[in-house]
Amino acid sequence: MVHQYPQADGATSRRNAIVEEIVAICQVVTRGLCRGECESEIRSRIANRVGGLGNPERGLLVDEMLSLGIRRCVIDRIVGAQDRAVGEQEQQVQRLAEWHPVSTLFRENTAIVALVAEITPVLSAFVPRDSHLDQSDLGPLRRLVEAHSDLERHYRRVQDLFLPHLERRGSNGLSWILWAYQSGVRDRLRALRQVLKGEIRGWSRRLLKASAVAAIKSIKISIQKEESILCPILLGVLGNEDWLNISRDSQEIGWCLVRPITRPDAERRVPSDSVKFSSQSTQSVFDSPGGGLSHKELSRVLIALPFDLTFVDVNDRVRFFTEGPGRVFPRSRSIVGRSVLRCHAPKSVKTVTRILEDFRAGTQDVAEFWMQLGERFIHVQYLAIRAIDGHYVGTLEVSQDATRIRALEGEKRTLEYS
Repeated sequence: MVHQYPQADGATSRRNAIVEEIVAICQVVTRGLCRGECESEIRSRIANRVGGLGNPERGLLVDEMLSLGIRRCVIDRIVGAQDRAVGEQEQQVQRLAEWHPVSTLFRENTAIVALVAEITPVLSAFVPRDSHLDQSDLGPLRRLVEAHSDLERHYRRVQDLFLPHLERRGSNGLSWILWAYQSGVRDRLRALRQVLKGEIRGWSRRLLKASAVAAIKSIKISIQKEESILCPILLGVLGNEDWLNISRDSQEIGWCLVRPITRPDAERRVPSDSVKFSSQSTQSVFDSPGGGLSHKELSRVLIALPFDLTFVDVNDRVRFFTEGPGRVFPRSRSIVGRSVLRCHAPKSVKTVTRILEDFRAGTQDVAEFWMQLGERFIHVQYLAIRAIDGHYVGTLEVSQDATRIRALEGEKRTLEYS
């Protein structure tokens, strides 16, 4: 069933025409693939029809093709190569306020493109032979790798703040594609860093150039998908209050390569407990054999914990997370109610699914991981939460930056404040 795109002006006839056109295009593609036609033939047959769709509707077309089981790489070659140039979405962005999250996204993309452009002369100077390279000429490549943390904040905002709105409107496939491309950027930048650091033995001009070209290509594709599909769809369906909330939540995650411009009246979001529970009495509303806590006390205890908690319910949806000052993994309030599978990179979904299935089946109760993120040592546990009778009610994720604890030596038995 084709998703119905909610038009900003409520024009039913226009929406119906779009739905009919998407159905017609899908029929051409699926019949052509079933008859064994090559993708170039199919593309030539639907060129005018695809060209007649706006960028938001192309996103819905991608979703519909995914639901029909057409592979992503085939869809990209049939539809992605025909994405229209910039024009209309640039004009729309120019009309937005400077604080608007889409304006910020476009400014960041401009800075990313400028950084990538510095690398082109370096790559063109490489000769196609396996001779070792003087690392003194690799400044632009190193700057790209060093910008990884900035790019991570950019992609985190897209994944945690933009994509949930896309998913709530039925565009799960498109959301998955965008996340997959951005995960690809991370992987390729990681590979480029390994080559530059000499962690891959026998690195050469050829290997370095291949790693850099792959990273740049995935960055450009990700930018194109953000600007030509994601942003036009969301600009058509989100209201000013939605964008203001995204802008506020963005401050928790951070920015990429540019200085943020915040809305004058958009102050940092106040912790919810100070609003919701400030007038609560001290009467216990949470009781256990170990005692009781009021709403306000419980809220402040959870914020003060030296580790992060995230609870996923029996339906695999995020229900709760703590909002401490130094979370290991950033969280935004838009993930509440979202499928936990949509909160992980596509390559991690298989692992997350197995953990949930094992917990639900009762064969496992704990899944434990630890990793080195830069100079930080991170410890993560997934714990099965069960009722008194043993049936599964959800999963609790406990994440902690254990760098300092891991480095402790000897003993400390006297009071000394650091």
